[in-house]
Amino acid sequence: MRLVRKYWSLFEALRPVQWTKNLSLFAAAILNGQLSNPEIFLKSVFAFIVFCLLSSSSYLINDLLDINNDRKHPVKKNRPLARGDLDISTAVFTSIFLLLFGLGLSFAVNSGFFLICVFFIFLQYIYSLFLKKKAVLDIIGIAFFFILRA
Repeated sequence: MRLVRKYWSLFEALRPVQWTKNLSLFAAAILNGQLSNPEIFLKSVFAFIVFCLLSSSSYLINDLLDINNDRKHPVKKNRPLARGDLDISTAVFTSIFLLLFGLGLSFAVNSGFFLICVFFIFLQYIYSLFLKKKAVLDIIGIAFFFILRA
């Protein structure tokens, strides 16, 4: 039972609810009427998976950076790292694995997509380290992440 709780906490820390944002990666294929094209559909699915992996990597980094503040927050204190259900070493390892695996998979789409992914994850980490602490930059950063996905 303890092992199940550990894996559930890890899954929860990946914030799968937030993956719905990545559905915007299908927008171009839908708007161009190409979603039924098997090659375009497959690339869109790969892109969605890659952005889910990269996003989850950045959520873990964000939670690691904010763990002490999250423990004092009325809502964020319930996140797996803040409440102590997920250990730091597992979060670090998983974040690095998701980052490397996601970037590796991005090559399956194409080299341009790989560069977009590198830019996306770089901005995600910059956001977690600096931008979210500045109100206007926080809003601009969040909006830009949606645009980058589309």
